[in-house]
Amino acid sequence: MICERCGLARAKTTGRWCAVCYATGEAAPVDAGMVAAHIRALKAAGLPLVGIAETVGCSSRTLIDIVHFRRRTTRQWIADGVLAIPLPDGCAVCDDVATAAMSSSGPNVIAARVGKSVAAIQRHLYRHNQPELARLFHRERALQ
Repeated sequence: MICERCGLARAKTTGRWCAVCYATGEAAPVDAGMVAAHIRALKAAGLPLVGIAETVGCSSRTLIDIVHFRRRTTRQWIADGVLAIPLPDGCAVCDDVATAAMSSSGPNVIAARVGKSVAAIQRHLYRHNQPELARLFHRERALQ
């Protein structure tokens, strides 16, 4: 097996990089905290984890381990690949709720138009930093 970083030397038996790439630090692990936050933001925007993994070129299990902090570090190429994926401009659910909120008065009517439960919409809006819209659903959720 040839080293994936330099393509010149034989890779170590337990990895994908040669001893020289490890020694120079090119294959050194980096902190995965920022990568985990970006993966969560991509998932919240509606991108599937499998699609993110295919774009990066790693397994979805690797990304799951990063998101759930089973891995505190990751390889530089994984971090670069994840952070290179741009966040979508807007969220379709947030836009739908905002549009329905302008034309409707009740949270149940908005939830029915969007096709989600009141609790799911409220959680979604808080995750997407839309507290003013999420507050519309507080009273209705307390009554349920």
